[in-house]
Amino acid sequence: MSGESPNQKPPQATVGGPSQLICISNSSVVGGCLDEKFRVASLRLIELSRKGNTVLVLSDTTFAELSDPHQKYAA
Repeated sequence: MSGESPNQKPPQATVGGPSQLICISNSSVVGGCLDEKFRVASLRLIELSRKGNTVLVLSDTTFAELSDPHQKYAA
């Protein structure tokens, strides 16, 4: 972005505290819970979110994909 120093840190999110990780996610994290290869990592991320250690940020498209998994969505 123009006018920003390369060493400038992004602003802190108001929902996250100093020890709270903010994760931008998509439906593959939820789908990973059903896949043996990704199950442990996906469930761990969701559990961290439930405990308040992380905040999962999901887009409207991700919510739509999760609410209607049989619908085809443009990539």
